[in-house]
Amino acid sequence: MNRYRFFMFFLLISVCLVSVGWAWENEEMEDAPVLEERTYLFPSGMLLEEIEQVLLMVNPETWEDFGGDGKIRIGLSITVLQTADVHRNIQHVQNLIQSGNPPETKARAKLEKMLDSVVTLRYTNVAFRTVIDDLRKHFRLPISVDNEKLEEYGFDEDTPVTLSVDSAPLRDVLDICCAHCWAGWCVKGETIQIVDSLDSEETMELRMYHLPYDRNEIDSVFEAIQTHVAPESWVANAGVGDCMYITNARGGNLLVVQTYHIHRELERFLADFSLENEMPPAPNTPDWLERPISVKYHNLAFTDVLADLRKRLDTPISCVWFPYEAQEKCPFDEKISFSAKNVPIHTLLTQLLELLGLYWHYEDGTLKVMTEDEHSQESESLD
Repeated sequence: MNRYRFFMFFLLISVCLVSVGWAWENEEMEDAPVLEERTYLFPSGMLLEEIEQVLLMVNPETWEDFGGDGKIRIGLSITVLQTADVHRNIQHVQNLIQSGNPPETKARAKLEKMLDSVVTLRYTNVAFRTVIDDLRKHFRLPISVDNEKLEEYGFDEDTPVTLSVDSAPLRDVLDICCAHCWAGWCVKGETIQIVDSLDSEETMELRMYHLPYDRNEIDSVFEAIQTHVAPESWVANAGVGDCMYITNARGGNLLVVQTYHIHRELERFLADFSLENEMPPAPNTPDWLERPISVKYHNLAFTDVLADLRKRLDTPISCVWFPYEAQEKCPFDEKISFSAKNVPIHTLLTQLLELLGLYWHYEDGTLKVMTEDEHSQESESLD
């Protein structure tokens, strides 16, 4: 009897384990991506190495080289094994290389022009949703807010916004408003989308830029871009943005994957860049510290003041508090009321930070905000 019970118990356990294993295997099969094989043709002027690098720029995490399942086979033709979504992205890149960037629609051009327009606005403890509604109404901005998704990150559209801007682009207004809610924004198509701050920094776009340079000069162009346009954002500097030089019937071109905001910076940079002339000065050189500036803050959180200054000065600003425990005492939420008219930037920084017992120091293209102890250590090291 005991043997019979043991046999039945063993059989039951075996059946359960087989069932669980079968369900697990089927679940993994259901979750596994469905791969399709397709063939692609690229311009005859492109090198095979260029084609492979271009393909690997598309959803890099999905390729075998980076731990995914996608594969590339290069022979007389280019054969790709990938998911339908990645194939759609590859098709987009192929069209981009053959025809260039799609023409800007009238609505998109009008939106970008409006974002560059200069405004003077003031809000004091006004709900974020009300500010956004005002911007929609008065400037006819097509703004979309995905509240449901943003709420997963702690977003609250009733968060009070306080800002005071004089003759600043609407882009800066959006930056300051979103900073109150730890959100971000970007333009997709013909709409401004309010997204999580990390999404706005990580949502990448692929664009093409024509370059009047040959392959021998391109290293100098890459170095200039990665030094002067958001240096920390490029793969060469441990970021995620990337660029590569390709050749096609339209000559030399730069294929760039970057965020919306950095593409805007890159467009402005390339418009003024020339290898024949001296390298354009980086925006954060010591000379600009003498430039006069006017600001007016009323009961604005220190973190929002820093966000505004980063945009106005076009310069990275970092806060240095050591040891780590001291960071809990950082006055990020401290309310600031301060105004200055046509004073040098270095004077403004000193006067503003004195209100919080803080100091600043310029080093390696960055303004560092620090406590008295850290400032003393910096001064000693310089001496």
